[in-house]
Amino acid sequence: MGTSSFVDQYQREIRLLETKEGTKTLSLNNILVHSRYYPSKEATAFIDGCKNLYLGKKHVVVYGLGLGYHIKELLTRLDPDSTVYVFDLDHIVVEIAAKLGIIKDLLRDNRLRLYIDPATNLVEALAEKLHLVDDLLLFKPSLKVLPPVYASIKDVITNYELGKIGIERFGQEMERNAVLNSAVSAGSINEFFDLYPFKSQIVALVSAGPSLDKSIEDLRDLRPYIKIFAVGSSLRTLMKNGLEPDMVCITDCQEIVYEQFRGYENLSIPLCFLNTASHLAVSKYNGPKYIFYNQLKDQNTVIDTGKSVATAILSIATKGGANPIVFVGQDLAFVDNKTHTASYTEMYSIDNTVSEDGNYKKVLGVDGTYLKTTTSLLNFKYWIEKAIALNPGIRFINASKGAQIKGAPAMSLKRALETR
Repeated sequence: MGTSSFVDQYQREIRLLETKEGTKTLSLNNILVHSRYYPSKEATAFIDGCKNLYLGKKHVVVYGLGLGYHIKELLTRLDPDSTVYVFDLDHIVVEIAAKLGIIKDLLRDNRLRLYIDPATNLVEALAEKLHLVDDLLLFKPSLKVLPPVYASIKDVITNYELGKIGIERFGQEMERNAVLNSAVSAGSINEFFDLYPFKSQIVALVSAGPSLDKSIEDLRDLRPYIKIFAVGSSLRTLMKNGLEPDMVCITDCQEIVYEQFRGYENLSIPLCFLNTASHLAVSKYNGPKYIFYNQLKDQNTVIDTGKSVATAILSIATKGGANPIVFVGQDLAFVDNKTHTASYTEMYSIDNTVSEDGNYKKVLGVDGTYLKTTTSLLNFKYWIEKAIALNPGIRFINASKGAQIKGAPAMSLKRALETR
């Protein structure tokens, strides 16, 4: 059997090996990317075991190109109108696949989108595409052979996998909520848009980041000129400061979400809620209620939740035509060594101080310094930035004190109104 080898810039020994099938396989530091003997048979078995990730799916996201055996097999199973997004940051593997003609062969299928160009932000693109799917088709050997310089992509995938575990953990609760919430007396999200129009109006999206406490005076001064859409966890801070929002939103399925409304059950503020959100919170709230879905349901406008209530209110704002949209308390990082607004701590009886020994990432803040953050918060940041890019006709402003947000210039709320 023929063998060729070399050492790459990351000091990995790369070996290209001939298999018993007469095809090629790849070894990096003695870790095989595909079977040493029957890579095609291995690919068939792998794809057979992932049917729930692609059968009947409009979008499929794959990490790991390798030499393409599993991708080729996947394409034989996909629906004609499906799209598969394949990511791989390992440019050495990509170059080998290109030299072998594998990439050219795969791209003959117009359902395939390859994300392999190291000159683009593949980490951000992967985080954004993951919001299209319920699960990631992960070709683990590709991740296993990645050199340490690509730790960022491993963080995105690890965080996503942890999130998936959370969905699996709360899956039954979500299903139960969906059934119970379907019987709640609530209007649709389209009815909310009709009854509470805000097209071309200034909407402040208020999250529960630590800088919310610093924005109260601006919000109070400018309240007559803006609408406030609040995530549930920011409601207490706003109400304690005499700021009644125009809408409050929840998406989390857990019963503890009710703590966000304890003492405020009889407000007349519209509550917009995901169909799987906490039924306890929904049922206890006596104000007007409007249900929404993150997939097509009865001709209602789909609200892209992005797996976060903060991204859900952004979707509601954009689809209702708000302009401009101002982020308040959307820090996406830790400000003054705090994780949330002070009322969040009171509500849940937890310490919102950032521990010194945590495994944190760094992100550039609006003040030019680097702030501590997490992979999860960075994923939300990428999602928000993508949403901004998809809405070029809307002006976005970052009035928070945390991370910079691409496409949303940082300025105070007062300045935002002055420059409208």
